[in-house]
Amino acid sequence: MEISSFIGRDGDISRGVALLAETRLLTLTGAGGCGKTRLAQRIAGRVLHRYPGGVWWTELARLTDEGLIADEVADVLGVRVPPGRDAVNTLSAYLETEPALVVIDNCEHLIAGAAAFVQRLLRSTPGMAILATSREPLAIEGEVTWRVPSLGLPPAACETPEALGRYDAVRLFIERAVQADPDFCVTSENAPAVARICQQLDGIPLALELAAVRVRSLTTERISGALDDRFGLLAARRRGVVPRHETLRASVDWSHELLGPEERVLFRRLGIFAGGFTIDAADSVAAFDPVHDRAALDVLTRLVDKSLVHLDGPGRYRLLETVRQYALDRLADAGETEVLHERHLAWAGNLARTLESEATDAHPAALDELEAEHANLRAALEWAAASGRHGRALEIVGSLAFFWAQHGHYREAASWESRLVESSEATGGQAVARARWGCAYVRFYGGDAVGAYERAQIGLAGAKAIGDSSTAARCLHTMGAGLILTDPVLARQHLVQAAELADTAQDEWCLADALQIVAYTYLAEGDHRLAVPFLEEAFPICDRRGNQFQRCWHHGGMGWVAAQRGQMPVAESEVRRAIEVGRTVGDPTLEVWACALLCLVLVTAGRPQAMAAELETLLGARHEWGGLGEALIPAFAARARLLEDPAGVAAELEPIAVALIEGGDLVDGSHLMEQAARAALEAGRPVEAIRLAALSEEAAPTGWYRSAARMVRGVAARQLGDPAACDLLHDSLGYLAGREILLGVPLAVETLGGLLIREGQLAEGGRLLAAGETLRAETGQGRLPGDQGRFDEDVRLGKEELGPEWAQAWAEGSALTPAEAVAYARRARGTRKRPATGWDSLTPTELQVVELAAQGLTNPEIGKRLFIGRGTVKTHLSHVFAKLNVSSRAELAAAASRRS
Repeated sequence: MEISSFIGRDGDISRGVALLAETRLLTLTGAGGCGKTRLAQRIAGRVLHRYPGGVWWTELARLTDEGLIADEVADVLGVRVPPGRDAVNTLSAYLETEPALVVIDNCEHLIAGAAAFVQRLLRSTPGMAILATSREPLAIEGEVTWRVPSLGLPPAACETPEALGRYDAVRLFIERAVQADPDFCVTSENAPAVARICQQLDGIPLALELAAVRVRSLTTERISGALDDRFGLLAARRRGVVPRHETLRASVDWSHELLGPEERVLFRRLGIFAGGFTIDAADSVAAFDPVHDRAALDVLTRLVDKSLVHLDGPGRYRLLETVRQYALDRLADAGETEVLHERHLAWAGNLARTLESEATDAHPAALDELEAEHANLRAALEWAAASGRHGRALEIVGSLAFFWAQHGHYREAASWESRLVESSEATGGQAVARARWGCAYVRFYGGDAVGAYERAQIGLAGAKAIGDSSTAARCLHTMGAGLILTDPVLARQHLVQAAELADTAQDEWCLADALQIVAYTYLAEGDHRLAVPFLEEAFPICDRRGNQFQRCWHHGGMGWVAAQRGQMPVAESEVRRAIEVGRTVGDPTLEVWACALLCLVLVTAGRPQAMAAELETLLGARHEWGGLGEALIPAFAARARLLEDPAGVAAELEPIAVALIEGGDLVDGSHLMEQAARAALEAGRPVEAIRLAALSEEAAPTGWYRSAARMVRGVAARQLGDPAACDLLHDSLGYLAGREILLGVPLAVETLGGLLIREGQLAEGGRLLAAGETLRAETGQGRLPGDQGRFDEDVRLGKEELGPEWAQAWAEGSALTPAEAVAYARRARGTRKRPATGWDSLTPTELQVVELAAQGLTNPEIGKRLFIGRGTVKTHLSHVFAKLNVSSRAELAAAASRRS
């Protein structure tokens, strides 16, 4: 009879029922208090219909003599065993008439006798089945074992009452808490503490029930805080339960008392591991007298069988945190705590040193291994810091720099920097210099470029003082990296020095990385020609070393080069390859930056909506890491909606750009502000576009970004009829031409062509429009809808105005090479035949439209007279109004009258 309600486990019950249909012996195993008995009761209740001979429950917990197991089962079934008769044979005879299920609960303390009894009974009674519960398997033929899992736990980010209610561990805690205190309820304030309690107690039902009782006198926050001493907190005895379930300690004591001498020794020593361990780690740390490495695996296997150690996957083990705390208490009782901490620190230091080279080259297997052991590394550092072993801790910090940077553990590095590197104990030497550089490097990737520069500068002085050329080169490298977003030219000076020093020190990582970032400084200036040699010099080094991190940045750099050269398909291919490699490495900064470049390529290709799919993958794989580039993610989502809501995109991008600029990231900030201006332009808001583009130009750290901003200003000025449009576009085009950049050239050429059409230079304008069309086809640069509409209108107007000669002009423009098209556009600037405003600025057709409009003719009537469409008449009139600064037909007629 169940007194308290049974919470959750619907899936576990169904699985148990299914397993029992496939075997005659199912053993539910697991740690004490995990819910084996209650689950067995539910499974048995579900299968009653399968067994006409009945389902019989036998409890062995209070039995101490394994020779009486058969008699205990016989008593439950009501079978009388005559004196001198064998109890198993008597039971077999009784059970063979109809299929029956016998449930045997709590076999672990009588494991040998229980195994022998079950084996005999099953062999002699073909129609029956047995469901057993035990903290270790019976280990007999035909047995199917199933380790009962803990109750479902909420993730760390799950902090609302509604979300918590979906998890069985939370539901059990809440129900038992309400039984202890009917006024208890989960609120937004205490929900995080409830989630932490469930996580701290590993979802173990017994532990949760014992903790829930404490709500009578403690808040959930106090309960969570006190669980470091969980055996003291959860020590209140419960009446009416078996002794081993009275307290949490009693439950684990029960399992511990069943261990042999070697098992007890290894068990307590394994408590030193945080977050799990491998057999090799157990050998290194815990296998010494009286448990030697030759026997460790066998002893460990027995601990797994007895549910005190969990097998988490191939070759990886762990203790539930509650069990681990118990093991640490036993370790202290044995007087072995310090020696185990010392061995654990030595193992952690060796692991960090051994994997440093592979982590430097971003080998995924090494990074994944460090991630798996991160909790152990952290625990080793904690003990080293607390016990005054600062030198050894600093060595580990220096070795973990690449792992922390590439897996986004920026806050972790910052914490150890303040505790170890900047402490009074860090008095110099190679370990201090290397750790200082490592933390500066991680700080840069964590988004603090200024702090990275300052700390690398201090590290440089320390490295020079001890003659450590490699660390000095890395400090110069990080100083250069810290400046790249604000001052690429000054950054390059540090990076060139870093490369020279790294070459002398034979530090290939630093040499290749410094060369790559030098290339990026040139790309930030729009000079792909100077960037390529540095990328090509660095690539053989990183490729030979198999450095995935640098391979990713190489492909990203070549993608940027291809984009500047106007090779959009090549650019997209290279950038997507960079993203793929970045995801393999697991570096969030790599992935975000590559996605930012992909965004530029897709917008240029006229396919911004394609960014949505990439964004979905990015957000699905990443949590907030608070590092370099994280602020760009919302910008990806915005730009993916450019075709749907350009005005909204502009409004969304501006504050992101402002925040980046104010934070010192002028490269990304000015670029995003220019993209906001492009969005405003697409939304038909040229005045807003000019304002945003001016902000971009003001913040731009190089001519490349200023050029992009001036082009947007030029396109917007053209829409407003501002004479400055021509100069702005030519300035931008001149910068691009001087560096042989084709990115953006089609837009500049087409817009200049449109200006010429409006000025009556129809053939010249037609050639530039055709050249722009050809350039787009050859480079893969598409048009956004707004650009397309303006282009189509210019072409239509040119055709109507020039007539049959248009085809010839178009053919001539289409035949121009990119260089010829740019040169032609720049020459056309010097052949303008009329001013931008006033009567002399009007084209012959515009003069005819004025004359007819002054006579009072309507647009359709004017179109019929001049053999042009009414839409074209309307366009001509809008240009006339702008050039003459009039706003109505009446004002136009008056101005025409005065002129005549």
